[in-house]
Amino acid sequence: LRLQGLTRFANPVEVDFDGIPPGLVCIAGPNGAGKTSLLGASGPAAIYRDLPPRSGDWLAPGGHVELTFAIGEKIYAARLWRTPSGSTSATLKLDGKKVAGSKVRAYDAAIRDLLGPPEAFYASAYAAQGGGGRLGALGPAERRRLFRFYLGLDRIQAIADAAKARIAAYDLVAYSGARRR
Repeated sequence: LRLQGLTRFANPVEVDFDGIPPGLVCIAGPNGAGKTSLLGASGPAAIYRDLPPRSGDWLAPGGHVELTFAIGEKIYAARLWRTPSGSTSATLKLDGKKVAGSKVRAYDAAIRDLLGPPEAFYASAYAAQGGGGRLGALGPAERRRLFRFYLGLDRIQAIADAAKARIAAYDLVAYSGARRR
């Protein structure tokens, strides 16, 4: 994790999670020291651009958060930054190659393709801790979208639509062939 300009952290900070030994780890400090900001930046809140502001902007102009993580053998780097003018940009890299450019919409789409919607991540990652993520707070339409993701219904619908298109194309060819005879 590399960050700068995130709430309390005006200067560059780097945390190597591989260097932290297994077992119970404690992050301690006085109120306002940045414990919550550090934890938020080290997980899905940063990846999903869901860092809650304590007071004002969570990321100062010129600031950035970069989190490198692995899924299987693949190494990803998610980087969020705020330009000096105040606009937010983001990139996602896979094994050092850019997957999504600096446009936030392209980044958000790439993250959702990779990890699913944030509600799915939060619900699955924190359910074991008794929190259930945000599932209980979701409305009916949001829960429906979440379950469509979990069950893979959008992928199944895409396969069904492709099959219908092929059948329609085949029927058109068969029909035009029948008229020629």
